[in-house]
Amino acid sequence: LAGQSVSDWQQALATSKTHQNSYLSILQGLNKLQAVEQRVAQLQQETTQHQQALEQSITRQAQLEQQLTEQEQHHALQLKQQQLQQQVMSLEAARTHLQDDEPCPLCGALAHPYAEHAPDIDDALATATLRTEQRVRELRQQHTEQRIRTVELQEKVRYTAQQLSDTINQQQEGVDQLTTQAQSLGLESTPTLTTETFQALQHTHTQSLTSLTEKLTTIEQLQTHILALQTQHDQATTEYRRHSHA
Repeated sequence: LAGQSVSDWQQALATSKTHQNSYLSILQGLNKLQAVEQRVAQLQQETTQHQQALEQSITRQAQLEQQLTEQEQHHALQLKQQQLQQQVMSLEAARTHLQDDEPCPLCGALAHPYAEHAPDIDDALATATLRTEQRVRELRQQHTEQRIRTVELQEKVRYTAQQLSDTINQQQEGVDQLTTQAQSLGLESTPTLTTETFQALQHTHTQSLTSLTEKLTTIEQLQTHILALQTQHDQATTEYRRHSHA
């Protein structure tokens, strides 16, 4: 047994068991780290999706702003046209006093095409104005909803990005801890931190631990046998001496 004492073998066994526990701890840590890596991948995907949705929402919001501005300007123009029509109709009293070849008291014109009848009211303009007004209300509602959607997506992007950052930090802490544990095993070089690698190392170490346990058991059995023989020898010697003095 290479000239080593039982104490040496017991110490070697204790060290081997400690390493075995380290392998088990590392494998458990790798399983947790694998779950963290999956969470990182999930958060990266969610962050990308939220960012894309945010960009689309901002684009849509800008489009709605442009459409709303155009419709509001168009509606303002229609209202102005209606106002002009109403002003023309309000001059009914002055129209009835117009005389041919006499200047209009308002504009000085000598021709009075509407002296006998007022211009027709454009009903189509009124209808179109109502439609534009309805469209403006719809666009304002859509724009408000889209603005709220944009704010919500901005918050989602911020929250998911923070979660991703925290999880990446957790992942790095796990890697650092496992690297330290791997180095504490006294390996010549730090192995790749994968479950497969440490399962193989643990299997090899388990075989060595089993062999070492068997050797120690053999030593202890031999030691017990030697002690028994020594006891028998001492008893025989004592008996021999007793008979010799008799």
